[in-house]
Amino acid sequence: MLGSLLGPLNGTMIVLALRSIADEFGISVGGATWLITAYLVGTASLNTLGGKIGDRYGRRPVMFGALIAFALLSLGAALAPSFPVLLSFRVGQAVAITLVAPNGMALLREVVPVERRASRFGLMAGGMALSAAAGPLVGGVLLAVADWRALFYVNLPVIVAALALGWRAWPAAPPTIRPRPQLGGARPPLPVPRRAW
Repeated sequence: MLGSLLGPLNGTMIVLALRSIADEFGISVGGATWLITAYLVGTASLNTLGGKIGDRYGRRPVMFGALIAFALLSLGAALAPSFPVLLSFRVGQAVAITLVAPNGMALLREVVPVERRASRFGLMAGGMALSAAAGPLVGGVLLAVADWRALFYVNLPVIVAALALGWRAWPAAPPTIRPRPQLGGARPPLPVPRRAW
């Protein structure tokens, strides 16, 4: 859940920093909005691919790799010397986070018992919605005590916590699912209608 919160949080908290970023790099606020557009387009278009990569290479290594990549990209964005460099790191963040969200959902499905799965998916979805809503508030607080670069540094402790918890909780391989025995022999997948004569 911590990893999945990063996506919506980083999508919304940067909104308040556009003026500061534009002023620092000598561009227009309209030009700075590419930081939002590129991120949203990237996350919206690559989510399915992120899930497929997790299917092929395993959820645990993909989640670890994506979160570490997101941390390094956030650090690079915080230290960016120019707007094109910042935008490049921002696009990289979008690619990395598309590996986190779908594989986080898949991990829930794999490790949570069936009877508790609905509540856990609800918590995940609610947390992501709250994260998006809290983004401007978090961004405003950070901008009040620091500059726009703090919006990227704040990802680092969240990622460290997610990696520490994931090291203990994420399975090394998906659990083996045994087919349920069928009683009374094989049954057709759909009922065969009887003709009434």
